[in-house]
Amino acid sequence: MTLNSESLFHFTSSRENIESILKDGFFWPIYCAEVDKEYKDHLHACAFPMVCFCDIPLSQIEEHTNDYGNYAIAMSKEWAKKRGVSPVTYYTGSESLAIKLLRRNENIVSKKDKAFWLSLLKKYRGKTWSLKENGFKNKVLYNEREWRYIPQNIPYKELILKVDYSSFEKKDASENTRKYGLKFTLEDIRYIILDKEEERIAFINNLKKVITDEYNLTIICSKILTIEQIKDDF
Repeated sequence: MTLNSESLFHFTSSRENIESILKDGFFWPIYCAEVDKEYKDHLHACAFPMVCFCDIPLSQIEEHTNDYGNYAIAMSKEWAKKRGVSPVTYYTGSESLAIKLLRRNENIVSKKDKAFWLSLLKKYRGKTWSLKENGFKNKVLYNEREWRYIPQNIPYKELILKVDYSSFEKKDASENTRKYGLKFTLEDIRYIILDKEEERIAFINNLKKVITDEYNLTIICSKILTIEQIKDDF
């Protein structure tokens, strides 16, 4: 059984989100709070703008869909590498080797480089929001095999925000990050995942408003899968 995929999946909670991404032609970096409540210092109470993907085979996505939603766009890894999408570095214990190195070299590393480095770190185990449970759950985060896009051309003051996690509204904070969108073409898409088969026709009808070229529409429609299909066939 393979442990990873040739595709990277961006999961979301609704069909409307998928339609919006296809209409825009880019993924919108949204601020996500990287807060571990065991810690109080600034290294652990930050938000970074990011687009998240997972490197999980379709046969193993059930827990991920429970947490993040039953809709997804899968992109090729070749596209991801060219666009600067990178796997995160997982760590155990109170702090990673990377953070220890940053502390020792604070006078050498620029603030922006430090923030960029921190944005690609993630605890091996921690809390994550689960749609199914409508609340936080403890999870082995390493199982998500996450890749992230962090805009590199973003000013330092927009790269890292100090946040109050209890009141942080990521959509409100992210209004200005649309200009750093992660662009793609239709050729870069490997799959589109919908929840139920009954949504396929309505989704295609909405696609016709965005994709006017018949050939491209046919190709994209051939890449549509549903969670129902995946449960039965993968």
